[in-house]
Amino acid sequence: MSAPPRPFLQGPWLPALALLAVALGGAWAWRVRSVPAVFRVLLLDPDLEGDAGLETHEGAALNRLVKDQLEIAAGASVSQTPGPLGPDDWPGLRKEALVLRLAPRRTGGRLDLRASWAWVADLRQAAPWHRLETGGDPSQAIEALLRGLPLPERQAPAAPLVPRDPGIFWNYLAARGGAPGAEYIRARELLEACAAAEPGCASIPFALGELEFFHALQSATNDTESLRRAEALLQRGLDLFPRHPRGTWLMARLRTDTGSAKEALELLVEARRSHPRALPLILGLTYAGRYAGLLDFAARAEGLADELSADSRQPVRLQVTFLYRGEWDRYEKTLWLRPGDLGNSTVLLFRGQLHLARGDRGRALEAFRAGSESPVGYAQFIRMARVFRLILEQDLTGARAELDALARSRVGLRVPDGEYILNIAEAYALLGDLPRAQDLAEKAFYTGFTCARWFETNPLLKPLHGTPRWNALLQHVRERQAILEARFPEGRWGI
Repeated sequence: MSAPPRPFLQGPWLPALALLAVALGGAWAWRVRSVPAVFRVLLLDPDLEGDAGLETHEGAALNRLVKDQLEIAAGASVSQTPGPLGPDDWPGLRKEALVLRLAPRRTGGRLDLRASWAWVADLRQAAPWHRLETGGDPSQAIEALLRGLPLPERQAPAAPLVPRDPGIFWNYLAARGGAPGAEYIRARELLEACAAAEPGCASIPFALGELEFFHALQSATNDTESLRRAEALLQRGLDLFPRHPRGTWLMARLRTDTGSAKEALELLVEARRSHPRALPLILGLTYAGRYAGLLDFAARAEGLADELSADSRQPVRLQVTFLYRGEWDRYEKTLWLRPGDLGNSTVLLFRGQLHLARGDRGRALEAFRAGSESPVGYAQFIRMARVFRLILEQDLTGARAELDALARSRVGLRVPDGEYILNIAEAYALLGDLPRAQDLAEKAFYTGFTCARWFETNPLLKPLHGTPRWNALLQHVRERQAILEARFPEGRWGI
């Protein structure tokens, strides 16, 4: 009589099954870790050392395309910071965050894309980085990168975000993807050719719209034609890809800067229904909210931006909301510099204005000098820093000439950035020209800046207080802010 068969789990294959179980368990743990409740990504500046075949601005444009994909397809909150980082940095990063650094290489039309990624929790335990390599046509290489990363379940984009033709892709990067700092005429020519070749790629009209908008912001004259083109192009992008986080932020910024903070807030609140953790939308709420005087709303958004950031070593930059709320120490902590960044020109101007508001003219002059000498930056902020510098250096003739030129650039019915126009008013008040300061303060209001608390408490505008014109202006500001407060009660904030 033959022996009965042994139970399945007692056969000679038991050791192999045990190893398989361990492997599957490890794979399951890897997948569980890859889907935290809030998926934060810290995207480092790309590694372009050696013969990468890419310029720094092209690497930055590639990073922005990948960032857009992560925010949309994976619902990620993506922060960016210069790289590389090391063990001393890990304690300041959120342990559940994913750190990602790309190392792109160009060979002809081909993109070879190496990526290093790791969870912060693993880096704290000195675990090695994961490596991933893809290559081929750029759109295929980026798609393979996304498939190889430990992302939550991905959603298909509403429209293509990466140019499919290699030549169009590289021209898009050569134009900085529309980011500020490009040579305007050349970048516009490149992007218009891209748009003609691939009209269905949503990233291209967003890039063109951003290029036109920031050109208008920095123009020495009131460039309403660039504003008109920017609005049409951004709308074209949103028609292709509704609620696109960066595209919506750009349109909301344009709406805010041209006096329609209510429309901007409507756009942002609606887009967050699809992308609740996308940082561009939350930062858009902070800007439009403070512009409209909804400081509690804006402060809540500032806090959410800090909470969603993968990097907890310092707050999100330029949280002007806290200046307007009177929390100046908290505001000062957000005025940090990033090597080689265009935004440093803004930070230095704002540092100088804060020191001036505190009555520290020595430190203010130091900041204004640094801002006026910024090797890269936004032209309008560099020029404004120069005005304040000249005033404090007692070159009143030079300051007046520069300031009058800035004021003339903001003449017209549809001029951008009432917050900036209020800076011009502050400079006139510091010069002692109070009637002109009043004119510009009114212009700031008519351009849409309606933060009543800052009109009331701004120390640089104190010389205007108490006059009939000032009192009438405050009344108008308060009335418009009340309308916006009724339109956006706390229940609509979604924060």
